[in-house]
Amino acid sequence: MNRLKDVVRPHFVAVTFALLIAFGMAVKPLAAITIPSTAQVIQNIQKMTGWQTCFGTCTATPMAVFSMTQGITNPSLSGSSAKFSLLPGTKTWGAALWFKTLGGGHNNATHFVLDLYYYVDNPSVDQAMEFYVTQNANGIRYNFGAQCDLAGAHAWRMWDNIGKRWVGSPVTCPTPLAKTWYHLTLEFQHQPGGELLWTAVTVNGKRSLVNLSMQHTPGSTNGLDIAYQSDSNIHGSPFSVWLDKITLSAW
Repeated sequence: MNRLKDVVRPHFVAVTFALLIAFGMAVKPLAAITIPSTAQVIQNIQKMTGWQTCFGTCTATPMAVFSMTQGITNPSLSGSSAKFSLLPGTKTWGAALWFKTLGGGHNNATHFVLDLYYYVDNPSVDQAMEFYVTQNANGIRYNFGAQCDLAGAHAWRMWDNIGKRWVGSPVTCPTPLAKTWYHLTLEFQHQPGGELLWTAVTVNGKRSLVNLSMQHTPGSTNGLDIAYQSDSNIHGSPFSVWLDKITLSAW
């Protein structure tokens, strides 16, 4: 039944908006989310030391050749962006995941907002970009995974932690312009019963409801981390993504 809700709810939202537009009714833009003053806000995560990376088994993809460079001044909005690259030698569909552990003290948080800017040098060869917020608390792992599918349906998709697959949403994710900054905000929460809910995505100020939900999995430690993954195309073509002003709010 929950899976049926996941299928019906997003399409209901999309059809409702389409009908409003068809009948000439104005659709009021969705208001931006308000971060409460009680939230724990972690800023400029791209500047932090201690980033780690993995590929192969942890990404369930072929081998990748990759690098991460911090302290980039150009391109940058803050004066210190981080560059994530897939390099020549990356295999077909290869990928690399970079992650930063943010420590404990967030066990009681149920809402998470990941806010950042991204910049792609060659988006035509970028298969997908993936963004993660993962909370381990009290024996439960809440893994929120969002993917911008650039080579398929051009839609935002959510990771199904049980089925090990991506589930599409009604929200589009068009191929970005090359060498252009985009502002991205992802809103997640988990329900009292443990269900993970991806509430909304905002790109360059346009907020769209996602309303996809997935199940949690067992966890063994306590902590909070964020991650980014670049996915290569069928040719393993090299490309780079810069991230800047990475901020995570939790409450």
